[in-house]
Amino acid sequence: MEHGDTHQARLRSAERREYLLHTQSYPRYLWRSFRQSRLYRRIQMIWTGFRRYRLISRIITVVAAALTVMGTGAVTVILVLICLLLLPIAALLLGGTMLLGFFRRDHQNRILCKEVRERTVYLFFPEELRERSFSANTMHLLAQAENGTVFVISPYTWSARGIGGHGFYINARQEGRHLFLLRRHYFFFFRRLLSQQSTQRIVVIF
Repeated sequence: MEHGDTHQARLRSAERREYLLHTQSYPRYLWRSFRQSRLYRRIQMIWTGFRRYRLISRIITVVAAALTVMGTGAVTVILVLICLLLLPIAALLLGGTMLLGFFRRDHQNRILCKEVRERTVYLFFPEELRERSFSANTMHLLAQAENGTVFVISPYTWSARGIGGHGFYINARQEGRHLFLLRRHYFFFFRRLLSQQSTQRIVVIF
């Protein structure tokens, strides 16, 4: 059973990476990934259980009434205060990251456009990144080959983990000569940019 679950998880991971290549926008990719996640399946299972068993709904109603009688005003106030504190911080971090990425995008576009002209472009969609691994060695070898440029689409949203480079990055980071690591949100813009360049050929590797 465990082997079957692992196999299914790998299939879903491969589907998400392939969908990353073909979907039209990053929000659609995020929604599709969420619908294929374990969390979404659990929510669906719980919701189905709620619909099937009315007794659970009645129990929840009784518990909610009991909590109201006991007094949940203090808990509500605490939760509201926590949300009011965390939401602005999260919004500032997200907004600052997107703004910084927007201003840096043009500079990175010029660099990457030079790297793909009249060259063979390799697009890697790894499930994970490990610096000393067979996949990482393959990426470095292809980047060192004649007329080869490698772009690795990071599977991580925030992690700075890579295959040679160091430091946090917003859109893209150079991992070596003709070897670059791209965030998934930036890849959607870079994909359109890549289609406008005169490359020798494009090779996609999952």
